[in-house]
Amino acid sequence: MSGNFWVLLVAATIGVISVSGGEVGPFMAVEQASLSHILPNSERTRVFGWYSLAGSFAAAMGSLAAGLLVSALRAIGTSALVSDRAVILG
Repeated sequence: MSGNFWVLLVAATIGVISVSGGEVGPFMAVEQASLSHILPNSERTRVFGWYSLAGSFAAAMGSLAAGLLVSALRAIGTSALVSDRAVILG
């Protein structure tokens, strides 16, 4: 509904946020369809396994990074509320 780059950027960013923490955004179907289109039948299971593992690993590393950042902010004397807000806004 808009041609403004900044409006589209905000909409795209908000549109891919997942409340479950898993990769269930609109791009997952496109990625999987693209992979299955370019891969030979004999390689699909192996590649989809690595694809799933990479997504899970990235989500786990993001959670770990957020937790470490909250812990670091609390260690320097920032309140729990401010630390949590800073990480969520970041």
